[in-house]
Amino acid sequence: MKALWAVGGEVPVDEGAFARAAAKLELFVLQAINESKVTAAADVLLPASTHVEDEGSFANLDGIIQRFRQAYPPRGESQPHWKWASDLQAALGITTTYASAREVWKALAPRVPELSSFEWDTRAPPAREARGIKPIPAAADGRPPGYREYGAPRVRGI
Repeated sequence: MKALWAVGGEVPVDEGAFARAAAKLELFVLQAINESKVTAAADVLLPASTHVEDEGSFANLDGIIQRFRQAYPPRGESQPHWKWASDLQAALGITTTYASAREVWKALAPRVPELSSFEWDTRAPPAREARGIKPIPAAADGRPPGYREYGAPRVRGI
């Protein structure tokens, strides 16, 4: 193997060993959320935003598909993994690019029988402001104090 494009920097082995192996590649591109020994070994590092920094969907352990809304704006120059893939498509001259997680879902879900019946638009939770929920006090970028800098937010009761 001469090159590797990895989505996510979490590895199931020792990070240091993986980073040393990745450093031997001619090209190592990594989309990652957090810094680590693996990100330090990347030739190209694409900062990815977390799931709470975009809208999307997931299937729980029971196979129930659920929607979620963006809780915080992306930090710095990070962007969702789907956006990095869409930007790569555009750079390669592929005309099928996406402008939102909704567009990705609408294009890809019909190809997966388990996902095809899920109605993205009608299953979205209402925006928190519409439900009268007021966000907790936050920093200038919209995040609670300590968010992502020190792991879990240091908020009483969480």
